[in-house]
Amino acid sequence: MLLKLKKTAAMVAGVALLLVTAGCGSDAEQITTVPVQGRVTWEGEPVTNGTVIFVPAGGGPPAEGVLDSAGNYQLTTAGSSGAVPGPHKVMITSSNGQDPSAMPEDEPDIIESPLPPEYGISSETSGLTATVSETGENQIDFHLPLQQE
Repeated sequence: MLLKLKKTAAMVAGVALLLVTAGCGSDAEQITTVPVQGRVTWEGEPVTNGTVIFVPAGGGPPAEGVLDSAGNYQLTTAGSSGAVPGPHKVMITSSNGQDPSAMPEDEPDIIESPLPPEYGISSETSGLTATVSETGENQIDFHLPLQQE
C-alpha cells in the first residue's frame, strides 16, 4: 500500500511539474509585435536622453524606446522588437541631454527637461496617442508642443 501511495504521489508531482513548465515561457513568445520607430522634437529641436513609452489602450505589455542624440527611437516590448498593434497612449521623458548617471553624487539630482512634466508623468495625462498598424510602416513622430486646433 505504501509503495502504491509513493508511486501515485510521484506521478502527481510529475504531472504538476509538467503543467507548470508548459505554462512557462517568456511574454515575448506569446505576444505579436511589429516594428515601430520615430523621432521626437520640441520646437523643432531633437529631444534627447529620454524614453518613449507606448501603453496599449486595450491592455498588454508596454513598449519602450530610448531617444538618441538625434531624437530617434525604436520600440521594444518584453525583449521583442516593436510594439503590439493597435491604439496606444504615449508618454515621453527627457533629461535635456543630461546623463543622470554622470551627475556628481554630492549634487542634488535636479535634471532640467525641455518637456513639460505632463508628457512624462503618465500616459493617461500626456495627451499623446498613437496607433500601431499591423501592416505597413510604423514611423511615428512626435513634434511637440502639440498645436492646439
